[in-house]
Amino acid sequence: MSNSTFYGFTGRVYNLREKFTALDDTLPSRFFAQAVDAGRLAGSRLDRDVFEEVKRSYYRMMGWTDDGVPRFETLIDHRIEWAATDAEQQ
Repeated sequence: MSNSTFYGFTGRVYNLREKFTALDDTLPSRFFAQAVDAGRLAGSRLDRDVFEEVKRSYYRMMGWTDDGVPRFETLIDHRIEWAATDAEQQ
């Protein structure tokens, strides 16, 4: 496992331990409310529903639940099953 993968998974477990949830995995509301003012995307804005679906897709690719909690199998695959206690408490 690369260092970045290790820190990504352990960082997620740390965030769960500190009571951060999928609701905290978002962007400031202005990203959804204000239109882009320049460039080829000028006038467009992020759709919150699309953002949430992409976030859930990312969680699934990472081996997490739709709530952003690493699955036990994922922790075992990355040899950090010791983190299961913190992740499962969420």
